[in-house]
Amino acid sequence: MSDWLSIAAGLFNTKEYILTGDKTFSFADINEMSTSLSHYLQNEYGMERGDIAAVISENNIDFIILIFALWKTGSIPVPINIRLNDSEIGHLLSFLKPSFIYIDCGVKRNIDFDSDKIIHIPPEDTVLSANTDNSEFDKNDTALILFTSGTSGKPKGVELSFQNLKASFDNSNTILNQDINDIWIATLPFYHIGGFSIIIRSLLSGASLSIPPGLNTKYLADEIIKRKPTLLSLVSTQLKRLLELGIKPNAPLKCVLLGGGYIEVPLLDQAIKAGWPVIKVYGSTETSSLVTYLDCNKEKNYKSSGGKPLANNRVFIVDDRKEPLPPNYKGEIAVKSGSCAKGYYNNPKETNEKFCKGIYYTGDTGFINEEGFLFIDSRRDDLIISGGENINPIEIETVLKGYPGIQNVTVFGLEDKEWGHIVSAAIITNPGSNISEYELKEFLMKEIASYKVPRKFYFVKEFPLGPLGKIQKEKLKEIVRKY
Repeated sequence: MSDWLSIAAGLFNTKEYILTGDKTFSFADINEMSTSLSHYLQNEYGMERGDIAAVISENNIDFIILIFALWKTGSIPVPINIRLNDSEIGHLLSFLKPSFIYIDCGVKRNIDFDSDKIIHIPPEDTVLSANTDNSEFDKNDTALILFTSGTSGKPKGVELSFQNLKASFDNSNTILNQDINDIWIATLPFYHIGGFSIIIRSLLSGASLSIPPGLNTKYLADEIIKRKPTLLSLVSTQLKRLLELGIKPNAPLKCVLLGGGYIEVPLLDQAIKAGWPVIKVYGSTETSSLVTYLDCNKEKNYKSSGGKPLANNRVFIVDDRKEPLPPNYKGEIAVKSGSCAKGYYNNPKETNEKFCKGIYYTGDTGFINEEGFLFIDSRRDDLIISGGENINPIEIETVLKGYPGIQNVTVFGLEDKEWGHIVSAAIITNPGSNISEYELKEFLMKEIASYKVPRKFYFVKEFPLGPLGKIQKEKLKEIVRKY
């Protein structure tokens, strides 16, 4: 079977696909460039089917061409979060053990890796030989691996097949109704499932994809005004900032998918009043993006809900024994869908715990009412979602506990109007220790990505504990809010 891009090039040919700056590339253009690059990777680097290639890149056309080229060789791309620091990326690479690595020239990284295995994309005018056949395309093959923050303290590599991505596209298209006249903007990082899904949706529907020069609010606002998109995908922080700038939805805009964590009802009210066609969504990397949706303009009485399942998805609530619960009973949210991942790369324990007989057990808690609307109480136990980024508190706690003078620490998220949640830390110091917030921030900036560094530090004498000695974080939040 031919790869998706070759099929799209046959169907849509000279239709505009990628819009970047003042340049426009058709589906045929991107296919030709990706095919040439795939031959180069095979001939120059000996890249073979099943090879793993780490990709460290900003959102740009080179990222897209490289992903398609890797697929044509049968290799597995692994986009890496560029907001991680060198040490964190190094840990991911040590776990992943990729055969190759690509580092975008715009991403300054000092990473220890075999120079012979570092991929370099040749200049556009380079003549590349085409004497190598591309690999067969199998829908059950792993299409990519995306790392997500797990609650065990280690990031988990989610293996998504081509079939998973296609099922997600088919399911979401029941509400998006995409066609060749649509225009997406790359509003989210490609190394997140939300951003990568935009590439897939535009590819399979024949829509155009515009890549802004950056992801800050000004770039996005300028791109929206310039391109007049018909479809957008945002996290709440982005929508809030666009509203603050007074950006109005353009007339062709059909839908704004809004997800990535906690979403305040007042923000939805403000957006609806301003005319934004918001559809609130719930999903994860493990489900290849959204699995439920809520049309906020039509279901105004359920804006606090995560909505109802998309077509071909089943979402239900289970108890501790994984048995289904009736309406209005709280439990763990489980998802059965063709979009659910194959599992976690090189992690059979976590895979067996989370995936069973086509069902993904999310670790999130909530309930479904009699009308079928999902209500989410908490996301993945203690996981913090801030500005659309998943942040594992255990990782931050582990680093802080290594700082001299700290006796104990717990990290948690506090609700915030701009970010959804902000990372916060409560600390118990050793007697006689005098530690400042400034010292801790300076220390953490060298150890972890800046977006993980707590915005607030609280120095306390003790933590509220439950009967079994577990820290009661909700009570702790009540305490620190009074500081």
